[in-house]
Amino acid sequence: MPKSRTLVAGLLGAAMLVGSAAAETFMISAVAPWTAEGKAYRISPKDVLFQGEFSGVMYFDGGRGELDASRFSCPVRQVVKLESAEYSAAGFCVFNAKQGAVVYADWACEGKQDSCEGTLKIRQGTGHLAGITGNGKMLIRSALSVLELENPEGGRIVKSAEGIAIWPALEISLPGAQASPEASQ
Repeated sequence: MPKSRTLVAGLLGAAMLVGSAAAETFMISAVAPWTAEGKAYRISPKDVLFQGEFSGVMYFDGGRGELDASRFSCPVRQVVKLESAEYSAAGFCVFNAKQGAVVYADWACEGKQDSCEGTLKIRQGTGHLAGITGNGKMLIRSALSVLELENPEGGRIVKSAEGIAIWPALEISLPGAQASPEASQ
């Protein structure tokens, strides 16, 4: 689901902070407005599948850190139950840090209509963020409604989905005692 993608972006941004020494773990909060594009398919009389990508910019609390204002993209797969407006979504995210490092994460969430709650897990990074890990809760909000998905015969293209991802408390572990968000101002 597009909502979940936003969450992943926020979490990755907080994780990409600069520093060096022993491993350090800290908590951050982040938000990420996003837009989504993809296709919706009716997979049964009562279910719709959305497959696509959401992308945007991640911002974290305090405006500090290497991933603040970083761009991200997240492929997503979401199943919507039309009668109850319940859905589940899962996907991956790629966050591009300011100094060229990349952070990779995956996520999953469940929800109803326009809100999806789940988790984001940071799997790895490249460059000076190699070895980064993290996880935390995420909330994805979306303006894509079930009504827009009701008649996706033959793979209706969805280009109007937008929303925001929120990571209220993301725990990040940086190898080599990389600095906390305050140190990377």
